[in-house]
Amino acid sequence: LQEVTSALSLAASRVDVGDTCLEHALRFVGAEAGFIVLTGAGGTSVQMISNVGYSEDALAAWSTLGLDADVPFARAIASGDPVWALTQEEMSVFTGVPAHADAGWISMPLRTPAGVHGALHISLAHTRELSEGERRWLQSVVSQCALALERSQLYDEEQRLRERSERLQRATAKLSNAVTQAEVAEVVVEAAAEAVDAASASLYAVSAEREVAHRLAMHGDAVGDGADAEIPLGDDSPLAQVVRSGGWWSEAPTDGAAQPVNTSVGVIVPLVAGRRIVGALELGWADPTVLGSDDRVLLQTLAGQ
Repeated sequence: LQEVTSALSLAASRVDVGDTCLEHALRFVGAEAGFIVLTGAGGTSVQMISNVGYSEDALAAWSTLGLDADVPFARAIASGDPVWALTQEEMSVFTGVPAHADAGWISMPLRTPAGVHGALHISLAHTRELSEGERRWLQSVVSQCALALERSQLYDEEQRLRERSERLQRATAKLSNAVTQAEVAEVVVEAAAEAVDAASASLYAVSAEREVAHRLAMHGDAVGDGADAEIPLGDDSPLAQVVRSGGWWSEAPTDGAAQPVNTSVGVIVPLVAGRRIVGALELGWADPTVLGSDDRVLLQTLAGQ
C-alpha cells in the first residue's frame, strides 16, 4: 500500500495516475487487462483514459460503451458500489458486455468526497477468488487512485489553461502585425481553431452597404467545403441571424440523445466593435463537442480582439 501511495505521488497527469493505478491493481489480482473510465459533464458518455492488455477488437468494443449500457463499470458508477462478477452466474446478469472469453470482471467506482467520477475495470482471464481482506485492500487502492485522479485533473486543467493563455498571447502578437482584413482573418481562424480543437473555422466580414457578409478566410476542413463566399444578411441562415441579433449561435446534435446544453457541432460568434457587429467567426467540429466556460471566454476574448 505504501508502494502504491509513493507511485501515485509521482504521477502528475490523469494518464500517469491511471496507468499507475492499473499497474498495481492488475498485479495484485493477477490480471493482465483493465481500463479506467471517467464520466463527463452530463450525458451518458465516458472517457477512457488508461487501458492495458486488450486486443484491438476488445478495446474498440469496450470503448463504445457508456453509462446507459448494462455493463459492470456503468453499474459501479451508478451505484457507487464495487461490482464483483467472479463467476459465470454473476457475469450472466450483464447483457451489454462485449462477447469475449473473460473469466470474470471487477469494477470499482472512483469515489471522492465530491462523488463518483469514474471506474476502474478489470477483466480476468482465469477464475479468481478474492477474500474479504483482498477486496478491502483493492478498495483502499482504488480510493487512493480516485483522490489522485481528482488532483491530476486540477493539474491537467492548470496546464491546459496555461497553454491556452500562451496561444492567446501568440495570437495577440500576430494580430498586432496584421495590416489588412485578410491578414487579420487568417490569424483569427487559425488561432480559434487551434484553441478549441475545431475541425474548421471561417471568418466573415459584414458589408453594411451591400447587406452581405463575405468570407475573408477559412481554416481546416472549411477550406474544402462548398460554403457560400457571401451570405445575405436578410436570409434565415444562422450566420445572418447572429449578425442581426448579436448573440451566439450553436448547433446541437440532432440524434435525439440526451446531451449537455453546451454540446455542439457548430458555433458562430459575433465580432463586435463598439456597438457595431463587423463580422462573425464560424467554427465546426466533426463530432459533438462540449465547450466549457473557459472555452467560451477564450473565444469571446479572441473575437473581441
